[in-house]
Parts: sequence; structure tokens; C-alpha cells
Amino acid sequence: MSKGTKTHHDMCGACTNVSLEHTPEGFPQPGEIAEKILSKNPDWSKLHNMIAVAISRRDKLWSEYAENKEVQNMEKVVLFDMDGTITPPRKKITREMTRKLADLSKVAHIGIVTGSGYDYLIQQCQDMWYEIGSVPSSSITLLPCNGTQVYKPDATGRFTASHKVDMRQELGDEVLNTVMTCLTHMQFLHTFNKPPHSLTGHFISYRDSMINWCPVGRNANNEQREEFIKFDTETGARLMAKDMIQKYLALYGIENVVLALGGSTSIDIFPEGWDKTYALQHFQGKDCWFVGDSCGVNGNDRTIYEALKQKDQAFVTSGPEETLEIIDKITESIQRGKNEVGS
Repeated sequence: MSKGTKTHHDMCGACTNVSLEHTPEGFPQPGEIAEKILSKNPDWSKLHNMIAVAISRRDKLWSEYAENKEVQNMEKVVLFDMDGTITPPRKKITREMTRKLADLSKVAHIGIVTGSGYDYLIQQCQDMWYEIGSVPSSSITLLPCNGTQVYKPDATGRFTASHKVDMRQELGDEVLNTVMTCLTHMQFLHTFNKPPHSLTGHFISYRDSMINWCPVGRNANNEQREEFIKFDTETGARLMAKDMIQKYLALYGIENVVLALGGSTSIDIFPEGWDKTYALQHFQGKDCWFVGDSCGVNGNDRTIYEALKQKDQAFVTSGPEETLEIIDKITESIQRGKNEVGS
């Protein structure tokens, strides 16, 4: 073909609409490849665009495969809520759950992201890495207070703080004092109304990066907790209290404080942005999953659930028994992905 002769590719308007989005840099364009194929067969020129489209689709499939391979090669991290997810509320983790998590730890790192403080996390979950056949501490990250605090094991296997933020420093003394005043008034009102459940102690818990208000008291035993849960289920007491607190803070122009139902008996209060999605910043460049029980509109698992649900890597559980089943599904999915990449 002479130098000045226009090829079918030069004159084919259809070829200009073929997507080049997925064609790797340096690769010949689909239309150019089609022209080379057809240069010796001019009678096939009407097939030019069809060939170009087919090659473009090939490039797209290759791009998707390469992207999927990159994700599959990322370190896997499975994040769990604590109360109502891997443990019954305020109770210790079971041996069955520990063994199931030990199996998961062979294919993924495990993080426990909870609204509770570090002390409660240790009380309920330490058997997870101390029992025979348990999860190696090197495969665990503890993320109390929505992940605004991080504890990782040192060389001896003991968990030490590697990250902490301070709510008072973030909001300032005036705002924090207003929040505490409001919660004190709310507890007084709740007590004054003589609720049909026991009142124990430790109603307001300041955890540096979060405040937890528990109308029945954190000192409640199982029976007293159940009394309050029944009362709250029938009356919606916590939702009404949450609404009242938000309106009170709005009167003082405080709009950067968030409230979420914590567990079955309390309300978590924290600065905007310090919900459980905060924990994800500690695992940048890693492929994260999440399992939690409080993923509804007012639940403290909602934000992280919605963030990871976009990748179908977030699960709602009704309790530890269902969590055991979900762990099996996640383990199988991760193993299947590794096998596909390796094949």
C-alpha cells in the first residue's frame, strides 16, 4: 500500500467510537490491529469495526483481571464488632468462637473494633489469644473506642497502645463540658421518672476519645441489663434520649458531635468522623471486611457497614451463633480468591 493511500481504518468513523479506556499504555490501538488483519483481505473491510470492538473488549477483560489480581494479593483484614457479634453482650468470648477465629487467622488478619474501652475489650476477649489453640496475638489488632485507639502486640505478645486521640483536645473544654452537663441532666431526668428497672452505677464513662452514657449503669448484672433492654424495647427510651441530647446541643451551636446507640443499653457520643470508619485508616492498602450486629440507622456499626458493603464485604449478624457461619463464608471466599489468582 502506497504511503499516501488512506486505509479503511483512517476512513472508518465507527472505529473512533471504540473504547480505548482499558488498552494498556504502549499497546497498539484496537483499530490499528484490525487494520493490520484486514490489509491483506480488503473484501473483509466491513468487519473492521467488529474486530476492533472485540479487541477492545479483550483489553477490558485483561484490565479487570489485573485489577482483581491486585486486590487478591492485598493482605486481608476482617474487622469484627465485639458485643453481640463475637461475644454475647458484656460476656466472655466462647471457646468455639476462639477456634473459629483461629482458623480465619490463617488467611486474614483480625481486628476487633468496638465502642467499648480497652479494659472491657480485654475482659471479654483475652481468651481469644491466651487459650490453647487460640489466635496468635501477632494476627490481632485491638481497636477500642471505634478505632480511635489502637493496641498491637509487642515482641512479648503484650498489647500496647500505638495510636490514641483525645476528644477534649478535638472539641475544646467548653464543648466537652456542655456535653457532660447535658448527659448529667439526662441521667437525673431518667432517674427522677422512676423507670421500671434497677439503677446500678457508672452511668457516664469518659474514654478519652468517646463518652458512653448508660442509663441503667455499666455496673448492671445480666438480669438488670435484661430489665433495661425490655424497657428500652417497649418505650424507645434511648432513641428519645438521643433526640433530646441532639436538640440540646444544637441550642448551643454544637453540630460536630455525633450520637449512636451503643450495644443494647447505652449511647455513644464522639466527635464527627470518629465513628467506626475511623478504624479503616489503620489498614490503608489492605482488603477489609466487617461483621457487626448494630448496622441499622441509629446503630454504631452502620457507617463502617455501609462503607464496606459497597464491595459486598460487610455482614450483619444477629449474634455470635450467626457470626460463626459468616466467618466460614468469609474464610471460604478469601481462600477461593487466592486459588483463582494462583491458577
